[in-house]
Amino acid sequence: MYNKKMKLLGLLSSLAVVGSLTLGTVSANAATVAQSQNETYSYNKKAYVNNPELQFDLKVRTSPDLNGKVDGYLYNFEDVKILGSVVANGTLWDKISYKNGISYVSDAYIMHYNSPSDNVVAIARNITKQFEVGNSNQIAGNFDGQGLSLGYLQWCIGQGTLQPLLNRMDREYNAEMKSIFGANYDSIHNMILDTKENQLAWAKAINTFDNKIMEPWYSQFVNLYNNQDFINIEADSTAYKVGQAMIICDKYNLKTVRGFALAFDIAVQNGSISAEAAKVVDTALAQNPNMNEKDLLKVIANAVADAAVTNNNDIRLRKMAIVNGSGIVHGFFLDLDKNYGLSDISWR
Repeated sequence: MYNKKMKLLGLLSSLAVVGSLTLGTVSANAATVAQSQNETYSYNKKAYVNNPELQFDLKVRTSPDLNGKVDGYLYNFEDVKILGSVVANGTLWDKISYKNGISYVSDAYIMHYNSPSDNVVAIARNITKQFEVGNSNQIAGNFDGQGLSLGYLQWCIGQGTLQPLLNRMDREYNAEMKSIFGANYDSIHNMILDTKENQLAWAKAINTFDNKIMEPWYSQFVNLYNNQDFINIEADSTAYKVGQAMIICDKYNLKTVRGFALAFDIAVQNGSISAEAAKVVDTALAQNPNMNEKDLLKVIANAVADAAVTNNNDIRLRKMAIVNGSGIVHGFFLDLDKNYGLSDISWR
Protein backbone atom coordinates (compact mmCIF):
# COMPACT_ATOMS: atom_id res chain seq x y z
CA MET A 1 0.00 0.00 0.00
CA TYR A 2 1.24 3.42 -0.94
CA ASN A 3 1.12 6.07 1.74
CA LYS A 4 0.12 9.25 -0.11
CA LYS A 5 1.78 11.38 2.53
CA MET A 6 5.28 10.50 1.30
CA LYS A 7 7.16 13.72 0.52
CA LEU A 8 10.87 13.13 0.88
CA LEU A 9 13.36 10.41 0.06
CA GLY A 10 15.90 9.19 2.55
CA LEU A 11 18.64 6.65 2.87
CA LEU A 12 17.39 3.67 4.84
CA SER A 13 19.27 1.84 7.55
CA SER A 14 19.26 -1.93 7.79
CA LEU A 15 17.36 -3.79 10.49
CA ALA A 16 18.82 -7.17 11.33
CA VAL A 17 16.67 -10.28 11.06
CA VAL A 18 17.96 -12.70 13.66
CA GLY A 19 18.16 -16.46 13.97
CA SER A 20 19.63 -18.11 10.88
CA LEU A 21 21.30 -21.45 10.23
CA THR A 22 23.60 -21.04 7.22
CA LEU A 23 23.49 -23.92 4.74
CA GLY A 24 25.77 -22.46 2.10
CA THR A 25 27.26 -19.17 0.96
CA VAL A 26 28.37 -17.47 -2.22
CA SER A 27 30.44 -14.31 -2.37
CA ALA A 28 29.11 -11.36 -4.36
CA ASN A 29 29.99 -7.73 -4.91
CA ALA A 30 26.99 -5.55 -4.10
CA ALA A 31 26.60 -1.81 -3.66
CA THR A 32 24.82 -0.83 -0.48
CA VAL A 33 23.28 2.44 0.65
CA ALA A 34 26.41 3.23 2.63
CA GLN A 35 29.13 1.88 0.37
CA SER A 36 30.18 -0.79 -2.08
CA GLN A 37 31.45 -3.82 -0.24
CA ASN A 38 31.92 -7.56 -0.50
CA GLU A 39 28.69 -9.26 0.54
CA THR A 40 28.26 -12.92 1.43
CA TYR A 41 24.87 -14.32 0.53
CA SER A 42 23.54 -17.46 2.14
CA TYR A 43 20.54 -19.76 2.20
CA ASN A 44 18.94 -20.26 5.60
CA LYS A 45 16.39 -22.37 7.38
CA LYS A 46 14.17 -20.22 9.59
CA ALA A 47 10.85 -20.28 11.39
CA TYR A 48 8.25 -18.00 12.92
CA VAL A 49 5.24 -18.46 15.17
CA ASN A 50 2.06 -19.20 13.21
CA ASN A 51 -0.66 -19.05 15.85
CA PRO A 52 -4.12 -17.92 14.66
CA GLU A 53 -5.47 -18.00 18.23
CA LEU A 54 -4.57 -14.43 19.20
CA GLN A 55 -6.28 -14.75 22.57
CA PHE A 56 -3.80 -17.48 23.56
CA ASP A 57 -0.01 -17.16 23.47
CA LEU A 58 2.21 -20.07 22.45
CA LYS A 59 3.61 -21.75 25.57
CA VAL A 60 7.35 -22.34 25.70
CA ARG A 61 8.15 -25.35 27.86
CA THR A 62 11.32 -26.57 29.54
CA SER A 63 10.73 -30.10 28.21
CA PRO A 64 8.91 -31.65 25.21
CA ASP A 65 5.83 -32.47 27.25
CA LEU A 66 2.34 -30.94 27.34
CA ASN A 67 2.62 -31.04 31.13
CA GLY A 68 6.12 -29.59 31.11
CA LYS A 69 6.89 -26.42 33.05
CA VAL A 70 6.01 -23.24 31.12
CA ASP A 71 9.18 -21.26 30.56
CA GLY A 72 7.50 -18.31 28.80
CA TYR A 73 5.41 -17.37 25.78
CA LEU A 74 5.84 -16.60 22.08
CA TYR A 75 3.60 -14.39 19.95
CA ASN A 76 2.26 -14.65 16.42
CA PHE A 77 4.81 -13.82 13.67
CA GLU A 78 7.62 -13.90 16.27
CA ASP A 79 10.90 -15.05 14.76
CA VAL A 80 12.28 -18.22 16.38
CA LYS A 81 15.56 -20.10 16.05
CA ILE A 82 15.02 -23.84 15.63
CA LEU A 83 17.83 -26.05 16.91
CA GLY A 84 16.20 -29.40 16.20
CA SER A 85 13.03 -31.42 16.70
CA VAL A 86 11.83 -34.40 18.71
CA VAL A 87 8.68 -36.54 18.87
CA ALA A 88 7.33 -37.18 22.36
CA ASN A 89 4.05 -38.99 23.09
CA GLY A 90 2.95 -38.52 19.49
CA THR A 91 3.58 -34.76 19.44
CA LEU A 92 6.27 -33.09 17.33
CA TRP A 93 8.23 -30.54 19.34
CA ASP A 94 10.76 -28.00 18.14
CA LYS A 95 13.84 -27.38 20.25
CA ILE A 96 14.45 -23.63 20.25
CA SER A 97 16.92 -21.07 21.54
CA TYR A 98 15.07 -19.15 24.26
CA LYS A 99 16.30 -16.76 26.97
CA ASN A 100 19.92 -17.85 26.47
CA GLY A 101 18.91 -21.47 26.95
CA ILE A 102 17.04 -24.32 25.28
CA SER A 103 13.27 -24.79 25.43
CA TYR A 104 10.52 -26.52 23.45
CA VAL A 105 7.39 -25.47 21.54
CA SER A 106 4.75 -27.45 19.70
CA ASP A 107 5.62 -27.65 16.01
CA ALA A 108 1.92 -27.31 15.14
CA TYR A 109 2.24 -23.57 15.80
CA ILE A 110 5.53 -23.02 13.96
CA MET A 111 5.91 -22.09 10.29
CA HIS A 112 9.20 -23.30 8.80
CA TYR A 113 10.55 -21.57 5.71
CA ASN A 114 13.70 -21.01 3.70
CA SER A 115 15.20 -17.54 3.47
CA PRO A 116 18.02 -15.61 1.87
CA SER A 117 20.61 -14.29 4.30
CA ASP A 118 20.00 -11.17 6.35
CA ASN A 119 21.80 -8.87 3.92
CA VAL A 120 19.55 -9.95 1.02
CA VAL A 121 16.45 -9.51 3.18
CA ALA A 122 17.71 -6.05 4.20
CA ILE A 123 18.03 -4.99 0.54
CA ALA A 124 14.45 -6.05 -0.20
CA ARG A 125 13.10 -4.56 3.01
CA ASN A 126 14.80 -1.21 2.48
CA ILE A 127 13.46 -0.93 -1.07
CA THR A 128 9.91 -1.78 -0.05
CA LYS A 129 10.15 0.51 2.97
CA GLN A 130 11.08 3.38 0.63
CA PHE A 131 8.13 2.57 -1.61
CA GLU A 132 5.71 2.28 1.30
CA VAL A 133 6.54 5.26 3.51
CA GLY A 134 9.80 6.97 2.54
CA ASN A 135 10.39 9.56 5.26
CA SER A 136 6.71 10.33 5.83
CA ASN A 137 4.53 9.26 8.74
CA GLN A 138 4.06 5.51 8.88
CA ILE A 139 0.27 5.61 9.05
CA ALA A 140 -2.36 5.55 6.32
CA GLY A 141 -6.14 5.54 6.36
CA ASN A 142 -8.75 3.79 4.27
CA PHE A 143 -7.69 5.17 0.86
CA ASP A 144 -7.06 1.62 -0.38
CA GLY A 145 -9.97 -0.09 1.38
CA GLN A 146 -7.74 -1.62 4.07
CA GLY A 147 -9.07 0.54 6.90
CA LEU A 148 -5.78 1.33 8.60
CA SER A 149 -2.14 0.67 7.67
CA LEU A 150 0.73 1.13 10.12
CA GLY A 151 4.49 0.79 10.31
CA TYR A 152 7.27 0.99 7.73
CA LEU A 153 5.91 -2.10 5.96
CA GLN A 154 2.32 -0.84 6.25
CA TRP A 155 0.76 -3.77 8.08
CA CYS A 156 -2.98 -3.39 7.63
CA ILE A 157 -6.31 -4.27 9.19
CA GLY A 158 -7.87 -5.32 5.87
CA GLN A 159 -5.30 -8.06 5.18
CA GLY A 160 -5.23 -9.09 8.84
CA THR A 161 -1.50 -8.48 9.18
CA LEU A 162 -1.61 -5.58 11.66
CA GLN A 163 -3.73 -7.33 14.27
CA PRO A 164 -1.01 -9.81 15.36
CA LEU A 165 1.45 -6.94 15.93
CA LEU A 166 -1.09 -4.98 17.95
CA ASN A 167 -1.98 -8.11 19.89
CA ARG A 168 1.63 -8.82 20.80
CA MET A 169 2.16 -5.21 21.89
CA ASP A 170 -1.01 -5.36 23.97
CA ARG A 171 -0.15 -8.64 25.68
CA GLU A 172 3.59 -8.18 26.09
CA TYR A 173 3.66 -4.45 26.86
CA ASN A 174 0.17 -3.84 28.19
CA ALA A 175 1.08 -0.87 30.39
CA GLU A 176 2.60 0.92 27.37
CA MET A 177 -0.49 0.24 25.23
CA LYS A 178 -2.73 1.67 27.93
CA SER A 179 -0.48 4.71 28.27
CA ILE A 180 -0.44 5.33 24.50
CA PHE A 181 -4.15 4.95 23.86
CA GLY A 182 -5.58 6.23 27.15
CA ALA A 183 -9.39 6.41 27.00
CA ASN A 184 -9.28 4.64 23.60
CA TYR A 185 -7.51 1.58 25.01
CA ASP A 186 -10.63 -0.54 25.57
CA SER A 187 -11.77 0.14 22.01
CA ILE A 188 -8.55 -1.07 20.37
CA HIS A 189 -8.15 -3.93 22.85
CA ASN A 190 -11.62 -5.29 22.01
CA MET A 191 -11.06 -4.81 18.27
CA ILE A 192 -7.93 -6.95 18.22
CA LEU A 193 -9.83 -10.11 19.15
CA ASP A 194 -13.01 -9.33 17.18
CA THR A 195 -14.09 -10.84 13.85
CA LYS A 196 -12.30 -9.73 10.68
CA GLU A 197 -15.45 -7.97 9.44
CA ASN A 198 -15.84 -6.05 12.69
CA GLN A 199 -12.14 -5.18 12.75
CA LEU A 200 -12.35 -3.58 9.30
CA ALA A 201 -15.55 -1.76 10.24
CA TRP A 202 -13.81 -0.44 13.36
CA ALA A 203 -10.86 0.82 11.33
CA LYS A 204 -13.11 2.55 8.80
CA ALA A 205 -15.02 4.20 11.65
CA ILE A 206 -11.91 6.03 12.87
CA ASN A 207 -11.31 7.52 9.40
CA THR A 208 -12.39 11.00 8.36
CA PHE A 209 -14.55 11.51 5.26
CA ASP A 210 -11.38 11.82 3.14
CA ASN A 211 -9.89 8.55 4.45
CA LYS A 212 -7.44 9.90 7.01
CA ILE A 213 -7.16 8.61 10.55
CA MET A 214 -8.95 11.05 12.86
CA GLU A 215 -7.63 12.51 16.10
CA PRO A 216 -6.81 11.50 18.75
CA TRP A 217 -6.30 8.12 17.07
CA TYR A 218 -3.82 9.55 14.56
CA SER A 219 -1.48 10.94 17.22
CA GLN A 220 -1.83 7.79 19.31
CA PHE A 221 -0.82 5.56 16.40
CA VAL A 222 2.13 7.85 15.65
CA ASN A 223 3.22 7.38 19.27
CA LEU A 224 2.80 3.63 18.85
CA TYR A 225 4.96 3.23 15.74
CA ASN A 226 7.64 5.41 17.36
CA ASN A 227 7.64 3.21 20.46
CA GLN A 228 10.84 1.15 20.61
CA ASP A 229 9.05 -2.03 21.68
CA PHE A 230 6.66 -1.77 18.73
CA ILE A 231 9.62 -1.07 16.43
CA ASN A 232 11.22 -4.29 17.68
CA ILE A 233 7.96 -6.20 17.18
CA GLU A 234 7.69 -4.98 13.59
CA ALA A 235 11.31 -5.92 12.86
CA ASP A 236 10.70 -9.38 14.33
CA SER A 237 7.50 -9.81 12.34
CA THR A 238 9.35 -9.23 9.07
CA ALA A 239 9.85 -13.01 9.24
CA TYR A 240 6.21 -13.40 8.16
CA LYS A 241 6.72 -11.23 5.06
CA VAL A 242 9.90 -13.11 4.18
CA GLY A 243 8.00 -16.38 4.48
CA GLN A 244 5.30 -15.09 2.14
CA ALA A 245 7.94 -13.89 -0.33
CA MET A 246 9.59 -17.30 -0.28
CA ILE A 247 6.34 -18.97 -1.32
CA ILE A 248 6.61 -16.92 -4.53
CA CYS A 249 10.34 -17.58 -4.91
CA ASP A 250 9.90 -21.33 -4.47
CA LYS A 251 6.94 -21.54 -6.85
CA TYR A 252 8.83 -19.81 -9.68
CA ASN A 253 12.34 -20.92 -8.67
CA LEU A 254 13.56 -17.34 -8.25
CA LYS A 255 17.21 -17.31 -7.22
CA THR A 256 18.50 -13.77 -7.54
CA VAL A 257 18.53 -10.83 -5.14
CA ARG A 258 16.30 -9.02 -7.64
CA GLY A 259 13.86 -11.91 -7.71
CA PHE A 260 13.56 -12.00 -3.93
CA ALA A 261 13.13 -8.22 -3.76
CA LEU A 262 10.23 -8.42 -6.24
CA ALA A 263 8.62 -11.28 -4.32
CA PHE A 264 9.01 -9.39 -1.03
CA ASP A 265 7.42 -6.25 -2.48
CA ILE A 266 4.52 -8.32 -3.78
CA ALA A 267 4.08 -9.91 -0.34
CA VAL A 268 3.96 -6.48 1.32
CA GLN A 269 1.92 -4.48 -1.19
CA ASN A 270 -0.33 -7.17 -2.65
CA GLY A 271 -0.32 -9.97 -0.09
CA SER A 272 0.48 -12.59 -2.73
CA ILE A 273 0.18 -13.30 -6.44
CA SER A 274 -3.53 -13.55 -7.18
CA ALA A 275 -5.01 -16.55 -8.96
CA GLU A 276 -5.66 -14.39 -12.02
CA ALA A 277 -2.07 -13.16 -12.15
CA ALA A 278 -0.74 -16.68 -11.57
CA LYS A 279 -2.63 -17.95 -14.62
CA VAL A 280 -0.89 -15.33 -16.78
CA VAL A 281 2.52 -16.28 -15.42
CA ASP A 282 1.89 -20.01 -15.74
CA THR A 283 0.74 -19.58 -19.36
CA ALA A 284 3.90 -17.61 -20.20
CA LEU A 285 6.07 -20.31 -18.62
CA ALA A 286 4.24 -23.07 -20.48
CA GLN A 287 4.95 -21.26 -23.75
CA ASN A 288 8.58 -20.59 -22.85
CA PRO A 289 9.75 -23.03 -20.12
CA ASN A 290 13.38 -21.92 -20.52
CA MET A 291 12.65 -18.25 -19.88
CA ASN A 292 15.50 -16.56 -18.01
CA GLU A 293 14.73 -15.09 -14.59
CA LYS A 294 14.91 -11.43 -15.66
CA ASP A 295 12.24 -11.99 -18.32
CA LEU A 296 10.16 -14.02 -15.88
CA LEU A 297 10.27 -11.15 -13.39
CA LYS A 298 8.88 -8.81 -16.06
CA VAL A 299 6.00 -11.22 -16.68
CA ILE A 300 5.28 -11.50 -12.94
CA ALA A 301 5.46 -7.73 -12.38
CA ASN A 302 3.04 -6.92 -15.19
CA ALA A 303 0.68 -9.78 -14.32
CA VAL A 304 0.42 -8.59 -10.71
CA ALA A 305 -0.23 -5.00 -11.83
CA ASP A 306 -2.79 -6.00 -14.48
CA ALA A 307 -4.72 -8.21 -12.05
CA ALA A 308 -4.91 -5.60 -9.27
CA VAL A 309 -8.32 -4.12 -8.50
CA THR A 310 -6.89 -0.66 -7.73
CA ASN A 311 -3.60 1.27 -7.97
CA ASN A 312 -2.51 -0.61 -11.10
CA ASN A 313 -0.12 2.13 -12.23
CA ASP A 314 1.53 2.47 -8.82
CA ILE A 315 1.97 -1.29 -8.60
CA ARG A 316 3.50 -1.49 -12.08
CA LEU A 317 5.90 1.42 -11.50
CA ARG A 318 7.37 0.04 -8.30
CA LYS A 319 7.51 -3.56 -9.54
CA MET A 320 9.18 -2.60 -12.81
CA ALA A 321 11.64 -0.34 -10.96
CA ILE A 322 12.80 -3.49 -9.14
CA VAL A 323 12.98 -5.50 -12.37
CA ASN A 324 14.86 -2.77 -14.25
CA GLY A 325 17.02 -1.70 -11.32
CA SER A 326 15.78 1.89 -11.40
CA GLY A 327 12.71 3.95 -12.16
CA ILE A 328 10.42 6.76 -11.13
CA VAL A 329 8.23 5.78 -8.18
CA HIS A 330 5.89 8.25 -6.47
CA GLY A 331 7.43 11.05 -8.49
CA PHE A 332 11.06 10.39 -7.56
CA PHE A 333 13.81 8.67 -9.54
CA LEU A 334 15.32 5.77 -7.61
CA ASP A 335 18.50 3.92 -8.63
CA LEU A 336 17.88 0.68 -6.79
CA ASP A 337 20.91 -1.16 -8.16
CA LYS A 338 23.37 1.57 -7.25
CA ASN A 339 21.95 2.86 -3.97
CA TYR A 340 20.23 -0.18 -2.48
CA GLY A 341 22.46 -3.08 -3.50
CA LEU A 342 19.92 -4.68 -5.84
CA SER A 343 21.52 -7.12 -8.28
CA ASP A 344 21.07 -10.26 -10.40
CA ILE A 345 23.47 -12.26 -8.24
CA SER A 346 22.10 -15.60 -7.07
CA TRP A 347 21.63 -16.16 -3.36
CA ARG A 348 20.87 -19.88 -3.69
